[in-house]
Amino acid sequence: MTNSSRLLPSLVERRSNNRRWVYVICATVVIGLGLFAGALGGIGGTVVYVPILLICIAQFLRPTLLGWLLLVALFSAYAIGVATHLKHLTRLDLVVFLSIGFVPVIGLLWSRPKPVAG
Repeated sequence: MTNSSRLLPSLVERRSNNRRWVYVICATVVIGLGLFAGALGGIGGTVVYVPILLICIAQFLRPTLLGWLLLVALFSAYAIGVATHLKHLTRLDLVVFLSIGFVPVIGLLWSRPKPVAG
């Protein structure tokens, strides 16, 4: 089997459940952002966060490398987006919004799902 034909199965195979608590933290952040967006923009603002919340739930129930990569990419993109707009934020806003992005990223990187032993 070639490397490319083994890539997809390795991305979706079940991974270790150790440290899956990090997905609860990510889901909490997503719910908070969704509620905030809903308060500002109605249901349309909240709907955007539903797929991310579903990925967090799926990762908690059945960790995979693909879901982990998606969450790392999404939270990193958020943090980078905030970091590129520094001049528009107060110091408190900067700390809060960067934390919303970087804390989950650090947690996700620390708890990378390992292959199940056996």
